[in-house]
Amino acid sequence: MSNSSSPIILDLYQPIAEQISDAGDLASLCRVSHAFHHAAEPILYREVHVREGSVDIFCTKISQCPRLAALVRALCIICNQSGLGPICAISQALRVLTQLRSLELSGSTDSAVQSISSISRCL
Repeated sequence: MSNSSSPIILDLYQPIAEQISDAGDLASLCRVSHAFHHAAEPILYREVHVREGSVDIFCTKISQCPRLAALVRALCIICNQSGLGPICAISQALRVLTQLRSLELSGSTDSAVQSISSISRCL
């Protein structure tokens, strides 16, 4: 008996992964096996929601890994911080998000206005 899965079985991983909407569950599924990783990772990165404490980590990872950046279609960043630290990280990440179709910056109104202004300065 072979250790590799048959192509028919591999075709079943994608529909299973598509049924999972929770990002934490998708991340766990990525760690189950190489086959599930291959099926779940594009779904995990297709629509990304990043909270304030994770902005720098996400932006650094995406900036350093073009393969993952190419998977992101929609990005929502919730950030109430002021200052250019996370803003410049966001602008660097935006440069490599070549497949991005939707961007949402959420936070307090003053923070959002400052963020948009700051991003344009960092670009």
